[in-house]
Amino acid sequence: MTTVQDSSAQVVRGPATTAPPPAVRRRTGPASRRNDTWVAWLLVAPAILGFGVFFAYPMLRGVYLSFTEFHILTPPVWTGLKNIQELINDIRFWHSLGVTAYFVVLTVILGVGISLLTAVVRMTCSPRWNACRRRYWPRTDGSLRSGVADTDQARARG
Repeated sequence: MTTVQDSSAQVVRGPATTAPPPAVRRRTGPASRRNDTWVAWLLVAPAILGFGVFFAYPMLRGVYLSFTEFHILTPPVWTGLKNIQELINDIRFWHSLGVTAYFVVLTVILGVGISLLTAVVRMTCSPRWNACRRRYWPRTDGSLRSGVADTDQARARG
């Protein structure tokens, strides 16, 4: 005897259960991206405003004023490249430019050099840190010494 099963009938064994709710599908496409874009612009707006007010406007205003004859109480008068020509012919400008370059080179070389030398001395003295600390390391406040001690203890533990 052959039996035909009806595919629409369900056999329920045990207690009746409810079906889980259908999975919520997130919308994709331009509509959902538009909402995210609005939030992104809202979050980025203070940074853009700060950039415009404190960097872009003063920079562009300075470039504009460099091509004008400007005094506080009078409106700017366009002079074109006249100010640039005067700047190129001014010996004080070249002297101040040289002093600035000298200062930058010395501070960068000395700043990086001293930092690098300090790091090299510290790393070469690692096995004998106690003796090296007494010899080379200047007296510092307790927080730095405890941080160095913590680092050495952690290194010794493995």
